[in-house]
Amino acid sequence: MRFITYWLGSCLILLFVGCKEVVTDSSASEKDLNILVQQQCGRCHAVPDPSDLDRITWQNHVLPRMGYFMGRYDAAHPRASLIESDVPEIEQQGIFPEKATIDEADWNRITDYYLANAPQRLQSDTLQFSGQQQTFQPHFPSLFLSPPGSLLTRFSPSGGYFIADVHKEQLLFSDGQHQLRAGFPATGGIVDIQTEPDRLVLTSIGSFSPTDRADGSILTLDLTHSSSTPESLISGLQRPVQCLSTDMNGDGRLDLVIPEFGKWTGGLSWWEQLEDGSYEEHSLRAVSGALRVAIDDLNGDQLPDIIALFGQGNEGFWAYYNQGNGQFKEQLLFRLPPSYGSSFFTLTDWDQDGLADILYTNGDNADYTPIIKPYHGIHLYTQQSAGIFEETWFLALPGAYQARMADFNLDGYQDIVAISFFPDFQRQPEQSIVLFQGEANAKFSPKHFSQAKAGRWITMDVADNDRDGDYDLLIGSMAFEVVPPVGLLEQWINNGLGWVYFENLTKK
Repeated sequence: MRFITYWLGSCLILLFVGCKEVVTDSSASEKDLNILVQQQCGRCHAVPDPSDLDRITWQNHVLPRMGYFMGRYDAAHPRASLIESDVPEIEQQGIFPEKATIDEADWNRITDYYLANAPQRLQSDTLQFSGQQQTFQPHFPSLFLSPPGSLLTRFSPSGGYFIADVHKEQLLFSDGQHQLRAGFPATGGIVDIQTEPDRLVLTSIGSFSPTDRADGSILTLDLTHSSSTPESLISGLQRPVQCLSTDMNGDGRLDLVIPEFGKWTGGLSWWEQLEDGSYEEHSLRAVSGALRVAIDDLNGDQLPDIIALFGQGNEGFWAYYNQGNGQFKEQLLFRLPPSYGSSFFTLTDWDQDGLADILYTNGDNADYTPIIKPYHGIHLYTQQSAGIFEETWFLALPGAYQARMADFNLDGYQDIVAISFFPDFQRQPEQSIVLFQGEANAKFSPKHFSQAKAGRWITMDVADNDRDGDYDLLIGSMAFEVVPPVGLLEQWINNGLGWVYFENLTKK
């Protein structure tokens, strides 16, 4: 059985012009090679450096997939096998050319360049833990879930929390005493919840397996009636992964911002709420890989702007500046290498200058046989001025999937809790959950959790759930077969541990 998360993509090569310089010798032929790589690889994304991946990964996975986008197919992967017959957008957008767009000689020069310059293996270090964390006390659920499939853990503003389990196809609610009080049918996999005064807005991805079929939807759950069930608000979406509600055009009605990850196609749109309560779509960017969005006034004009993270090869952050009257202007904030494996971001104000900074994780490692990547981890990009970001620090964490920042122990320094879906299971499975305890001068002391191996952690939320003045954690587990050691998958399935609530003991 294969359990696939909603943002696990299938390619590294998509849709933009890169600008990273390839380092070569100064001879004429090498200069020509530099131009060739820029032209062919830079059409789709930032030009990757050979050192980004090991030689085997280039040879067996990435270069063959790169060839598909240049019309080069093989017997194991003919063109027809890459295209879903009931998704006309793939043909309409010409994603997979019918004929080769590069000749044999040039293709061989590119592949030879990457294979000749790629390292035999990537070098990485283990985390130097300073001990076990003492800040949080775990509370385990009484409900047995086998296999565990908690795609969403979310604290409720009114107390308690929600759990969305993909295998039970239910949205569960637990009260402040960790007792399950309600369960709602939730087919298709709930991956996001927005809480409004009298309803929940739910994002159903529709399919966990990579697909371009439009099976996703936005649902609403009426909280004024205990017997209500989710109803469809917007349907026909390509694997939506989030939904934010805000008034984007100043008409007093809550609009929606929805990223659709898709597979080969997808996009980012804002949906205008009309007078009759229906929604009209306004596309902002029609490419796959829309992973997560946040709303902030980037330029100080009192209008809500959109910050969007795109993955799926053409990775990076884009801003959509609100021009008023429902119009937006797109700007690339910064691009990331195509092998980064973007997984999550949240806005914070690390330097307390009034400008939103980006706390970002990269650790998606399911596109091919997982390898430990030294550039996976937690990155902080501070905003220097309106829309200008610079990387301030980096904490290495293989397979990092989410990170949240807060002063968890109330000592005056910002701490970070992070989860990893693809840690180094062979050498250090404790990397699955880490408390990076903040110290002076932006230093962090990693602390491990004794519960790290009890599940495969994919989702997390942070809030002062018990209203005692410190921040608690809620993390969810999903069994997934892409894991090197024998026995862990069976352990997760047999344990049936879907989530853990970590109570912060600082105020106790």
